[in-house]
Amino acid sequence: MVSDTNSQPSSSASAAAGAEATPFLDASSVDERTEPTVVIEPRGRTERTPPDARSAGGSAPDVQQVTAVLREIASDKRVADWLTAAIADQADVRILERESRRHRQTLLVMSVIGLVGVGGLSALTSQLVGTAVQAAEERVNEHVDAGITASLATIEARLPEQFRTIVDTANDKLRSSMRRTAQYQRLAYLLVLLDNAEDGFTDDHRDAILGILRELEADPEVRRDPDFAAFLEKIIDPFHSAGLDAHIDEITDMFLDECLHSRGIVITLVEHYGLRLAGQFAEAKTWLQTPVDRFERFEAAARGFHLDGDALLLRVLVEQRRGGLEVSKGQRSRVQAAGAFRDAGDAADFIMGLAKFHRWSDLTRAINAAQVQEAARSVVEQYAAEINLLLDRGDVQEALAKRIARYESSESGGLLAQVVKQFMALPQWQ
Repeated sequence: MVSDTNSQPSSSASAAAGAEATPFLDASSVDERTEPTVVIEPRGRTERTPPDARSAGGSAPDVQQVTAVLREIASDKRVADWLTAAIADQADVRILERESRRHRQTLLVMSVIGLVGVGGLSALTSQLVGTAVQAAEERVNEHVDAGITASLATIEARLPEQFRTIVDTANDKLRSSMRRTAQYQRLAYLLVLLDNAEDGFTDDHRDAILGILRELEADPEVRRDPDFAAFLEKIIDPFHSAGLDAHIDEITDMFLDECLHSRGIVITLVEHYGLRLAGQFAEAKTWLQTPVDRFERFEAAARGFHLDGDALLLRVLVEQRRGGLEVSKGQRSRVQAAGAFRDAGDAADFIMGLAKFHRWSDLTRAINAAQVQEAARSVVEQYAAEINLLLDRGDVQEALAKRIARYESSESGGLLAQVVKQFMALPQWQ
């Protein structure tokens, strides 16, 4: 309750005094000349009475009483002015404390900047932030890894046996695929070395290639990979040129089906095995069966790829050597078959191959190249009439002219084009 010397207490104030309420204002300390003195009880020490205690007879603040006090305060201008000034003073004190705190923080920051400089402060900030981020990432990664491991363990424990088998199979296939890719890369590197070798490849390169092929032989996916045939072709070509008969036999033993189904490999191997037989010194009855069988397999494959001219030429050379370079009825019919080619391109291929082996024994690095040249020359001498008929065909001459022009325009074929021209200038064809 609030009162002063010039006012009488109201009925509501008397009721409050009767209830022994603690006065908010001591009336004896207020007169017309001095500011009122307000006595406020510490709020922190006020004991609150539980609801059940108040209902049992304890004193509790009356809403009407509080309302009356507030109205009386508002009606007294001096008290209201004093409260307003007190509240403003408290606000000013808090504002001054806040601004003082900000001022101290600003001075601290400016001192740090002055000490280490802007660049140093930026570096320090980046380091602190980076350290915090790294620590946070490590904690997150630890939680994530632990969560993933636990999840995988839970899933694996719940997987039926058949699903585990499927997962294991997929993992095996993935490992095999990665291993196969690595082996392909090694092969590609070795093949680059072969292409750039001026004096031929070394035994180490050869053995490394064969070692990789032996490893790939056990991979069933290799045999279904169309890219593998391209690797094989790039390997077999230089092996054939180097006369590596035993190593080519090993490759064809490992990958015979793959070789038979590649057109480029068939072209090389029908020539390889045909020249091995045509260059034999020994009698035909002593020939090894392996090269004979392989030649027949690749000859049939060459015909399947419509390489009739190449296949017939190698067959003619083989039979010429088998017959002891003697004229035979069977051989004559074979040469005559060349003149009956329906496709002028096949007839041109026959002539091109015959010219190559007739004019230049070093065009192939076959071990018995001189023997091959001898067989080719005996064919030209003994069956000149049949070959001349073939050369008289206008479509064959046109096909030969196109092939010669194509070889002359390439860096590696110019010498072969010259050899064919020399062959066609022989007196037998005049």
